[in-house]
Amino acid sequence: MGGGELVGESAAGLAEALPDGGALIGLDLGTKTIGIAVCDAGWRFASALKTLPRGKFGRDRDELRKLIEARSIRGIVIGLPRNMDGSEGPRAQASRAYARNLAEAFGLPVLLWDERWSTKSAEDAMIGLDVSRRKRAERIDAEAEAARQGKPSGIWAKLNQLTDAGMIDRLYAASEAGVEIQLVVRGICNLRPGVQGLSENIRVKSIIGRFLEHSRIYAFANGAPIPGKQTRVYISSADMMERNLDRRVEQLVPVENQTVHDQVLQQVLLANLLDTERSWILQPDGTYERSEPGSKPFNCHRYFMTNPSLSGRGGALEAGDVPKLAFARGAA
Repeated sequence: MGGGELVGESAAGLAEALPDGGALIGLDLGTKTIGIAVCDAGWRFASALKTLPRGKFGRDRDELRKLIEARSIRGIVIGLPRNMDGSEGPRAQASRAYARNLAEAFGLPVLLWDERWSTKSAEDAMIGLDVSRRKRAERIDAEAEAARQGKPSGIWAKLNQLTDAGMIDRLYAASEAGVEIQLVVRGICNLRPGVQGLSENIRVKSIIGRFLEHSRIYAFANGAPIPGKQTRVYISSADMMERNLDRRVEQLVPVENQTVHDQVLQQVLLANLLDTERSWILQPDGTYERSEPGSKPFNCHRYFMTNPSLSGRGGALEAGDVPKLAFARGAA
């Protein structure tokens, strides 16, 4: 490590200090415990070793010395818990002090490793930012406000499960404001549509057919009739469930390419809403009733199988090879 210092933050510096490699020990410093992992001499494999109760430094040093001598450790790696903006708080400063003490005690090079984008740190950061939940909430609330102002509004969504109480309450509020909401929920749905004074503007269906689809699509009118060029379309990894919105790293990604936007909205999502042959309609009491095919039955899965691919550059759409779909207001 540069300048003969034993403590550094560069992996290249550690490699320079140990040109022949050597086993490493990694320390995850907690307030009450120290998590310990070891890495082989070739720096190919790392594995968890044990957890030590953390005490005064002299006691920690003696316990670590036993491990270092028993495993012929040549270097030490310590997590550096920086804040997400790169600043350092008391925990990071304490880790630096601990690293200096270890370097002095054992005469071994110590690498301080930025923890910000480790799996756990990234997960905590994403949950702290609450990106997936916040985006949905903002868009739902924006549609409700548009409806109150007499502007065009609407929400379409296709997902697997809808159980999150906070999201359900927001959808109820949007419905009460006058937003027309069309949902395709394949599995569990705790929302109750069609309840007077609460959710009469919400319709929910489940499609049971040839495909077990997992795509999640969310569309918001954005001040203009839906579907249309102005509609905001998102694809997502997450359903509206507590585990997805609060305990997992998920993404809600806007579809910005206009061709893909039109295909996802006016072909894939719209076809699901128009299906009458494989749809089951959720009732206010939580039961489902099979939809009536009507005089012009439509099967979205057959539509997907018998028409040219809707992916790519949209040549099939431009050539007129794919039937254009139209949404009738008030249709379930």
